[in-house]
Amino acid sequence: MDQENTMRGTSGARRENEDRARMASGDETTLRAWEWTREPKTTTTGGAAMTGRIGRLSVLALALALACGTEDAAGVSGELVEVSSFGSNPGGLRMMLYVPSRPAANAPLVVALHGCTQAAADMERTGWSTLAEERGFYVVYPQQTSSNNGATCFRWFEPSHVRRGAGEVASVASMVSYVKGRYAIDDARVFVAGFSAGGAMAPALLAAYPDVFAAGASNSGVPVGCATGVSDAFTCQNGNVDRTPSEWASRARANGPSGYAGPWPRLAIWQGTSDYTVRPKNAEELLDQWAGLHGIDTVEDASATVAGLTRARHVDGDVIVERWTMPGTGHAVAIDPPSCGATGAYVADVDVCAAREQARFFGLYDEVPMGDAGTPPPSDAGTDAGRDAGTDAGVDAGSDAGAPSDAGVDAGSDAGVDGGSDAGTTVDAGPPVGCTEFTSSNYAHERAGRGVRCGSFNSYVCAVGSDERMGLWNTFATTTLRESPTGYFEIGRCVR
Repeated sequence: MDQENTMRGTSGARRENEDRARMASGDETTLRAWEWTREPKTTTTGGAAMTGRIGRLSVLALALALACGTEDAAGVSGELVEVSSFGSNPGGLRMMLYVPSRPAANAPLVVALHGCTQAAADMERTGWSTLAEERGFYVVYPQQTSSNNGATCFRWFEPSHVRRGAGEVASVASMVSYVKGRYAIDDARVFVAGFSAGGAMAPALLAAYPDVFAAGASNSGVPVGCATGVSDAFTCQNGNVDRTPSEWASRARANGPSGYAGPWPRLAIWQGTSDYTVRPKNAEELLDQWAGLHGIDTVEDASATVAGLTRARHVDGDVIVERWTMPGTGHAVAIDPPSCGATGAYVADVDVCAAREQARFFGLYDEVPMGDAGTPPPSDAGTDAGRDAGTDAGVDAGSDAGAPSDAGVDAGSDAGVDGGSDAGTTVDAGPPVGCTEFTSSNYAHERAGRGVRCGSFNSYVCAVGSDERMGLWNTFATTTLRESPTGYFEIGRCVR
């Protein structure tokens, strides 16, 4: 925060006027859609890391091309490599790909978009490749070029780059198709996350390709259709655009498939309260837009404090919008090093990793961890009866919409599987008197207070009372519990 204020200084107004003058002159190579010069562009450590990383990428890509005789280096696991030819590329973007060393069967795919003055390696440092290695999913890192934009911003502010089938969103869609054609990817588990300019492009991709992406995450982003050119991009980033949910929804739909009647992707919104580059008002407008798309209100259904951050959830069967507010944080992605993310420019160590929480929102933490082979790991020593200590303080098990999306099922697209549809389903098996059966998903059991989170990463559910492990915390695993006496649950049916 102090560094941001120093960078802004007394010359902020003069510099903003200079930027606006450049806009008026049409000198796009020096234009920025965002006021990045108000923020530190690099640090010595971050800059050196990025330079070294890109150098290693170039050497690796060249060596692989020479060795394999192909024009790209895709297929190498455990490294970030560039794919030089991935199909149609109307936006003129570069493609970096992370292939996990042990891919999951029918693996998920995440697209991660960097901010202005950044590159793929910067977004990788927010933790996505580390999580991909842990969980066995693939990550595509689109990279902007200086020839497209002098500040390497994704062009979220130009309508020709956010409409389906055109410009940069079409290039990213080609990258997704390339990975699907080369690897075993689950079509229902394709996601996108981005920061700043990438945080604006992430919801733009969700709107343009709702049939491709199941969910997304926007870190310091703006609503789809906020700007119609470079000239009004500053107005958007400064939070000076206020529209109704229906107006925002119409702008998003205008960029998607004509006559689209399918489900819209879910969205996680992350925003710092001291962000002077993308003002917090934009998070409110993004919420309005996604509420309008899904036909829900903007009143939160559950809230919690997580390591000082506020998490609000808007639920309609599933968590449709999850909004994180970071008090006192500037223009940055939340990290929690060394386990998730690394220090550098445009990151903030707040003891919560945005990438991990976004992966949880996507449902990627509902899966068996890589190497588990389906066998539940031992319970975490010291885990209290709440199993989710510190994350949902004050929110009871029945009201906390604390479940991620079910792995691979986006909001509304799951035929017959709905995160909240079976909550409270009760089957009274009759005798003996005082014994009641509940057959439901483990997610619904936890929501109803019959189970609590347990195990590694709180990925499992244990029955209240008996503490018997029921299986993974998701909407696919179904368990029958018997309650006898009241408040004591065991796995099994009532004895007749």
